[in-house]
Amino acid sequence: MTFSSVFLLAVVKAKVAPQKKGEAPKPVEKRTRDFSSDLEAYLNDWAAFQQDSGHPWKFNKILQEWAIQNCVEKPKVAASLFKLLLPYLATVQGGARQRMEERMRNLIENNGVEDGVSAEEEEKDRSRRVERAVKVLRALGTE
Repeated sequence: MTFSSVFLLAVVKAKVAPQKKGEAPKPVEKRTRDFSSDLEAYLNDWAAFQQDSGHPWKFNKILQEWAIQNCVEKPKVAASLFKLLLPYLATVQGGARQRMEERMRNLIENNGVEDGVSAEEEEKDRSRRVERAVKVLRALGTE
């Protein structure tokens, strides 16, 4: 058996819960990740690392992408978390920074409506998105 076939076998076995003879397989429960809580811990570690480079912190691309995609969504990123997030977003570099700037500008120009999203959302939600997009651009220094 090659490594890939052993790995594939292990993955297939992991997806089905153990069962008794004659019973139908039980589906494994899918766990959802609480990105908001993970992001808060990540940002707290990042802030401590900024103060003391001896503090442990490791870059996490998945959390950074989630933060960039959801920073304007108040239900996903609470106000207290948004305040922690702004200084972090100001340090984002490269293509992620360019995509973030472009997205924030598009949100502002389109009054909080994104491509592919229903324009029938409440005005309150759209104005919150625009307000947050402006704050992100200010943090980036590119108003």
